[in-house]
Amino acid sequence: MVTESIAFLPASRQLAEFRAKTLSPVEVLREQLGRDERHGAIVNAFTERMYDDALHSARAAERVYSRAGADDVLPSLLGVTVAVKASHDMAGRTVETGAHAASPKRIAAKDHPVVASLRRAGAILHARTTTPEFNCSTVTHSAQWGVTRNPWNLSLSPGGSSGGSAAAVAAGMSTLATASDIAGSIRIPATFSGLVGLKPPWGWTAGDGPMSADRYLVQGGLARTVADSVLLLRAMLDSSPGAGGAPESLPLPTEGIRPLRIALSRDLGGYLIDDDVEANLLRTAADLEALGHTVHRIDIALEPSDVHAASFAHFGHIFVKARNLEAGPVDELAPYTRAFLRESLHYANELSYYDSMVLEHRIRQRILATFDEYDILLCPTSGIASLPADGNFDDGMELGGGARGHYWQRHLTLPFNIVDAVSVVSVPNGLGAAGIPTSVQMSSPRISCLLDLASQIEQLGRVGSPTMG
Repeated sequence: MVTESIAFLPASRQLAEFRAKTLSPVEVLREQLGRDERHGAIVNAFTERMYDDALHSARAAERVYSRAGADDVLPSLLGVTVAVKASHDMAGRTVETGAHAASPKRIAAKDHPVVASLRRAGAILHARTTTPEFNCSTVTHSAQWGVTRNPWNLSLSPGGSSGGSAAAVAAGMSTLATASDIAGSIRIPATFSGLVGLKPPWGWTAGDGPMSADRYLVQGGLARTVADSVLLLRAMLDSSPGAGGAPESLPLPTEGIRPLRIALSRDLGGYLIDDDVEANLLRTAADLEALGHTVHRIDIALEPSDVHAASFAHFGHIFVKARNLEAGPVDELAPYTRAFLRESLHYANELSYYDSMVLEHRIRQRILATFDEYDILLCPTSGIASLPADGNFDDGMELGGGARGHYWQRHLTLPFNIVDAVSVVSVPNGLGAAGIPTSVQMSSPRISCLLDLASQIEQLGRVGSPTMG
């Protein structure tokens, strides 16, 4: 584990020290820029650095804090660094897809709503982060930006599609980062990178353009702690007319929570789970029982094949049939993109949109029925403990029992994009055999008890920060 430096200080502590005038936003930013100088080339988390603007903003925040009284109301993230996922547009900067062939480049006319919210909150937006091509992989490499690597093990991936965001936070090059999640792109990078990934219900954060109507897709972020994930989501909450029911605010995790009823599913009905992932899951369940919670092992009776068919038919009807990807010839796309398109088109041809909705309804009913009896559903985030940084998986992956299939079927995230009305959080719970973190994924209709339980798991201290120097 690395000795804690100000580059790794949680946002909650930074904000307290900024207020107390014992730490400056400029000091934190310079420390994080130094880490980028030392490790940025090999980790490859950033597509663009905006350091002159960031230093200007940090000095301005420093001046505000120097004059502020103890009771003055200040922007909620004033002086905190937030790296921005490349797919979140920034006014005056290029619109990015990660596709080398995509042309011509366009300049964004306005900020993505998430970016606009963070500017209002006083965040320092110092860099943009890598994604895979068209955000359609759970690893992060592309012809445009190269391979993004996991700070815990440089041969492995930090996950995707928010992989650059995860790598930047894990490596101490940013305090927070934006992310999005249509199939696990907040939670999978959080898992592989030892971070907290909080996926809010659909409609709590604002999207942009036609895809904002897709209930699989939410905007969010990545953080080192549960409390920081709340601070980040608070800044992003969408209170505009017609928004999807976001609360006015969110509670921070509390101490001494009441005993909860927890449903434990080791595999959500049939996903293949690596031994180290299962061992850490069962240890976490035992820890929670020792803390006074009731943990019951359940069979949720999901069919992973139904989840895969429903979700890829969904993607196929939206992306393949209804959208021009503007990527040039198909053979210029990354192998993982071509595999995604083939799989999506196959299921869109096999299932009508209505038939995919029938499957989605079945999946929703089986998961939501859990909450009639239990407060929390607990399972792994990813059944596979790691993925190679430069993997393409165009020939599929072993799914158990001799079957092979699309590698997304090794993650347990998509059911909770289909069940879009619950909150979901991924919390680190130990290290796997490859030396990178594993995590548990928890879901609940009640975000307050979810965050309280996530904080308890965090306090067990199973995961720290990667050793990079």
